[in-house]
Amino acid sequence: MRYMLIAALAIFTSAGVMAVEGTDKDVTKAEHKAVDGKAVNTVDPVSGDKVDGKIAPIEAKTKDGKTILIGVATQATGDIVKKNPEKFVDAALANKKSEEAK
Repeated sequence: MRYMLIAALAIFTSAGVMAVEGTDKDVTKAEHKAVDGKAVNTVDPVSGDKVDGKIAPIEAKTKDGKTILIGVATQATGDIVKKNPEKFVDAALANKKSEEAK
């Protein structure tokens, strides 16, 4: 009886961990992309063009302090993002051109 109780407890505990891990992956998707070197966006937040994977993404901080990488289409738009990366975080996460890019 004691072994059955221990086995049942182990099953419930591991199921709870698996549920939390799955949720964690979804919630921190942008953070994981920053860690693995991939940009969170495929649309350049300055020009609206497709991100060029050959150009290194620019590191930026979200409002809650997480680090993300913002992809750019050209070196020129990369230079604009580098000047003030936090300005382009929302557009990068939404995967669209920034309203502030003019």
